[in-house]
Amino acid sequence: MQILMFSEPSYPRHPGGAGKCSHLLAAGLVARGHTVHIICETNEEPLREQIDGVDVHRLRLSGAEPLRKDEQEAVYARSVLSYLEREIPLPAVNLVHDSGGFLSYFFPVAYELQRHYRLPYVLHFRYLLAKHHAAMAPRFVYDPFSAPVLGLESCLHEMTQSFPTRFADLVICPSVEDATFVHEAFRPASGKPAVVPDPIDVRFSTPDDGQALRRELANPGEQLVLFGGRIDSDLKGADIVLRAFKRMRQARPTLRLLLLARDSGTVGLFRRHFGPAVTPLGWIDDAARFAGVLSAADLVMMPSRYEAFGMMCAEAMAVGSPVVAAPVGGLRDMIVHGETGFLFQSPDPQEWDRELAEYALVLLSNPTLARAVGQNARRFAHERFSVDTIAARVEQLYETATAEHRRRGREGIVPPRLDREDQERYLALLEQLLGPEARPVGEALLGYWHASIEQRCLACTRQRTAMGVRRLLSLQRFKPRRLAARLTGRWRSELQEAVEEVCPLALLQKEYIRTRLRRSPGAAHTALALIQKRLSRS
Repeated sequence: MQILMFSEPSYPRHPGGAGKCSHLLAAGLVARGHTVHIICETNEEPLREQIDGVDVHRLRLSGAEPLRKDEQEAVYARSVLSYLEREIPLPAVNLVHDSGGFLSYFFPVAYELQRHYRLPYVLHFRYLLAKHHAAMAPRFVYDPFSAPVLGLESCLHEMTQSFPTRFADLVICPSVEDATFVHEAFRPASGKPAVVPDPIDVRFSTPDDGQALRRELANPGEQLVLFGGRIDSDLKGADIVLRAFKRMRQARPTLRLLLLARDSGTVGLFRRHFGPAVTPLGWIDDAARFAGVLSAADLVMMPSRYEAFGMMCAEAMAVGSPVVAAPVGGLRDMIVHGETGFLFQSPDPQEWDRELAEYALVLLSNPTLARAVGQNARRFAHERFSVDTIAARVEQLYETATAEHRRRGREGIVPPRLDREDQERYLALLEQLLGPEARPVGEALLGYWHASIEQRCLACTRQRTAMGVRRLLSLQRFKPRRLAARLTGRWRSELQEAVEEVCPLALLQKEYIRTRLRRSPGAAHTALALIQKRLSRS
């Protein structure tokens, strides 16, 4: 099978792991006899090269002339499509795989390839922007109808992540949590997304890899705890680690913190608080050394507020290092609490520093428990996340996507399925925003909007949706405008234009995000009983 795969710009090495995941999967598919063409952007000179048997095409999409934001995505898409038609034998390609699902200029390319070349399309969500934005607001309720959020989205001239689910033959997510969100919020045409963990390279994950590095990194009598990734992002929980490590050092002054990060600002913050007890290692590109550092650590901390998968957690598990993590995304899937690691039990992130410190201190003070958890984690990771295991699973899904594509034929963009309950929620939301007069307008729209679904979807951007919602809210919030519209006889037409401008699914998505992704601080509890039970068994 010949596979055309889209990847993020810095493929194959990306500080967030997306490029690494794409590369490992592509290389695994090549090892199974497939041909994989990777398409990615570069800010340097265009280049075509072979990496581990993968045919890599680095495209320079930005030209000499600066582009307006509203032009950029369309120009990028045309550039990619033009390049593909020149350089890739498209009639020989069997399938398109968007290995990321967050670079929106690839969406219209995939649509055109499906439409003109009848290629099956697999959409792989490695990151969900809605969950990212919700998790960035740890101290307040995230409201997608609020003025700040709509103001930000009004500046984003890009297609929504929901758009490609309208025509994808298969959708993949790396965690049950993300798959549930996509299924309930986006309503993919292909049905419920498949859950496929990201692959990790287990070739270097032998238990003794970290011993030499441990002697290099730790002074006699010290224990090593590790925190890494894009720690400059609030999502990764650097603030949680900072508070937790203070508690941990009070109980165990010989602890040393290893930081795997490029961000000098965050590293400097930790050095100001803990001085020489912090060892910044930078970002390690060498896979063998990276595995060795993870193996040298007595404990790995993952207090992320959002992780689609959590690649560093899986990599730490593969070398047998215990992980203490937040109960989000893929972390919740891969950690069996008390068996393959430990998860925070409180739903309130403001309590996570305390839980992180408590779980960490229990593991650090009980080598037998830590060793048992690490061994369980290693077995779990090697069985579930090896490159060949994931490539074989994706290979099967390619067959499913191809069969689905044949079944659908030339159906193209498929309207989202809105049952009676969905329709009632939509109409109730319109009433809530604009009053009872909006209900019949919404009912009329539900009767005919499917007929123009292709034009609506192709023209839909995050900016357009946000501006449409702002218009709805302005009719609700600014009474002088409503009064003026009524006095001039324009109220009915303004109401109809405002309702018709916003896609019913887009409005339902925002309501879903507001009600399902809001943070609800709960009573904190540590659930140390499970640890005590494990200790007694050990």
